[in-house]
Amino acid sequence: MAPRDLRPINLGWLFILIGILLAVHALYLTQLEHRDVFVVTNMRVFRASGVFNVRIATMPISRILDITVQKPLLGRILGYGHFTFESAAQEQGLKHIRYIGDPDARDLTIQRVVQRSGLRGPRRDPFMENR
Repeated sequence: MAPRDLRPINLGWLFILIGILLAVHALYLTQLEHRDVFVVTNMRVFRASGVFNVRIATMPISRILDITVQKPLLGRILGYGHFTFESAAQEQGLKHIRYIGDPDARDLTIQRVVQRSGLRGPRRDPFMENR
């Protein structure tokens, strides 16, 4: 007769199943984090996120009135920041974008695209024009 400690485990398959489910969930969360795209074109700014359920938020370049760039201390150290877009529309699909890499370069790119598209000219100081 075998000792009690050496009997086969009847519920061993349950632990294997739980391990597989946790691995699949971790893979999904990893893909979710890596599937967040922020794109600037000459016509619009958009953000696509999600793995299975894709969410796309867009804003025409012509509607952007102001961009606020927030760089927390940890963001300055690690090289990320947050954007807040002010728009001419009441409701907008794209307002806050968090954790953008190299926010100063991205802000400069957006400003250049807006300027090149002819929507707004270069910023001029009204006090310097009269001199």
